[in-house]
Amino acid sequence: MLQKSALAVALATTCLTFAAQAKAADATPAQGAASEVGEIVVIATGTTRSVSAVQASNLTVLPPGTSAQKVLNFLPGVSAGSIDALGVNEQSLTLQVRGFSSTHLGYTLDGMPLGDGAYNNYNGLTISRALISDNLGRAELATGIAGLGIASTSNLGGAVLYTSSDPKKVWGLSVNASYGSEDAKRSYIRFDTGEHNGFSAYASGSFTSQNLFVNQGAGTLSTEGQFNGKAQYVFNRGKIVAFADISRTNQADDAYLSKDIISRRGWDLGGLAPDWQTYLNRNYCSVTAPTAPTKCVTSVLPEKLADVTYTNGQILRDDDLYYVAGDYDLTQSLKAHLQVYHHADKGAGNNFITGWSTQGTATTADDVPAQIRDTRYTIDRTGVLGSLGWTIGFNHIQGGFWIEETPPAPRATSAPTSPPPSACHST
Repeated sequence: MLQKSALAVALATTCLTFAAQAKAADATPAQGAASEVGEIVVIATGTTRSVSAVQASNLTVLPPGTSAQKVLNFLPGVSAGSIDALGVNEQSLTLQVRGFSSTHLGYTLDGMPLGDGAYNNYNGLTISRALISDNLGRAELATGIAGLGIASTSNLGGAVLYTSSDPKKVWGLSVNASYGSEDAKRSYIRFDTGEHNGFSAYASGSFTSQNLFVNQGAGTLSTEGQFNGKAQYVFNRGKIVAFADISRTNQADDAYLSKDIISRRGWDLGGLAPDWQTYLNRNYCSVTAPTAPTKCVTSVLPEKLADVTYTNGQILRDDDLYYVAGDYDLTQSLKAHLQVYHHADKGAGNNFITGWSTQGTATTADDVPAQIRDTRYTIDRTGVLGSLGWTIGFNHIQGGFWIEETPPAPRATSAPTSPPPSACHST
């Protein structure tokens, strides 16, 4: 899972050498004293003890399409959860790192900021929408206070640094597909051009669809289509990299369950969709209106009115993400990095709630005890990152900057609705 320390390997080799010399000396006492060891040199790469890493090879023991965030469960002190098997359902995503939750951590992809990891993210996106998990090269987790060089405003308790895989040096085609319960299907394809005079690139795409595991008649399908492309050019004094991600996500809404609900109704309880009329009948018991008492059809145990929900909403996200980055060796000891990125997101999330809805007519006969809550997301952020590092002797001095345009926060509204509920899906 984690790379073995070069220092530990070196020490183990040294101990074996001493043991072999001692055994040889005991076997031949007549040859005199054992030869002296003049000098032992141990060389190892310095690393921060609070940084752990997972490699792309860790994904091979998980189902294809598993979120790169869920892979972090391999690391000690990490708990990454989700209501779905692949760990891509955003509304249920959780990440705990030694007491710090999702919004206390920083997230970057190839140095580019991904925001604060929240479900209703206003300054970024999740790693599932930013990178196809098959294209993960490496993920590093800093469990202590993250460094100032990490582009994040939420890294109070550490940071997760994702790195996309580089194009392969030999051309080839990679394909995989999987199928599982709840009609889960997933396919992936990637083509690598191979390296030609320092230039290499790949283009890849994936499509995932799965149903909710809950007992619900409609509104259970989730889909995601995604494209990743990466190109790089390596020359004598540096490297230029370009990356593109296009993601289209439509996720079904889950019912909120408590321990009490599960004990009375079962672990797979869903909403009433598509039974719109029963949902209205229960809601008439919870609103104040002239016609409500006559139309109320109350719950019968083990159901309670508090259990009633109509989960026919959708979580919609359309993301376009791009960056161009360059690393330059200005001199043997002076190195520079510059990265420009852009992220555009259009999204919405909605669900039905209990509330009296008037239709604006003279009569109240067509009023219904239901509303739809709708949140709209609009992100259009552009940023630039840069750093300059100077190595002099055994010292390394580095300075940098990060500039990003701050997008507006999402807006939530509640509006009256009327059947059919299928007409209320956001687009």
